[in-house]
Amino acid sequence: EAESLLEPYVANWSMRKFLLTNLARSEDGVGFRWLVNLDAIVASRSEIEGSPLVGGDRFEGDVLFLMGGKSSYFVRDKVDTIRIPFPAAALKVIADSGHNPHFETRESFVDELYSFLGE
Repeated sequence: EAESLLEPYVANWSMRKFLLTNLARSEDGVGFRWLVNLDAIVASRSEIEGSPLVGGDRFEGDVLFLMGGKSSYFVRDKVDTIRIPFPAAALKVIADSGHNPHFETRESFVDELYSFLGE
């Protein structure tokens, strides 16, 4: 029921599923409440979407970046900039996924993760 009420405001299926993970029954057992402060998230969106990395930040170890090919955050011509702070980065694109491949294309996500971990 909550998802159908949210659908007119959030068209993207995966975003609705994500938002609904933050919905919980009220303490009094009547109705529901948000577990997160949505107003604060909206107000801080540009900071949240920004990079926390500065100047010479580097990590030399192995790291995997899994990106959804249909995500508006995935910009193909900027992908190699990941290798500046993460020179050993493995970059994998899950073409059929949007921003949340861990549940939009779970099987592909898990396959890529296991492959990276050598399992």
